[in-house]
Amino acid sequence: MRLFPRFSEQLRASAPLRALIVPQISGIDAVAVNRTSPASALRAHGPSTLVGIPGEAAVGMRIIGQLVRRLPSYTVELGSDSAANASAVREVIADAV
Repeated sequence: MRLFPRFSEQLRASAPLRALIVPQISGIDAVAVNRTSPASALRAHGPSTLVGIPGEAAVGMRIIGQLVRRLPSYTVELGSDSAANASAVREVIADAV
């Protein structure tokens, strides 16, 4: 993986999926995390994910559909504090283990 050669050794080639996160810009200081439905996660991830995947859209949608049924989904309302946003995402991942 050569996304950025200088730091390529720090990047993981793969990682287990533990949760789906739907990020939203809140426009406020605080970050909020809420559980969301599989249908909401599918609506959020389906179209934007399929744009980056060449090939059959139906196959991609089926895979995303399987993921939203198997994994917990959360909406993370991102605030203006990037450290708090990162911490909230880490907590979602840790709690989903």
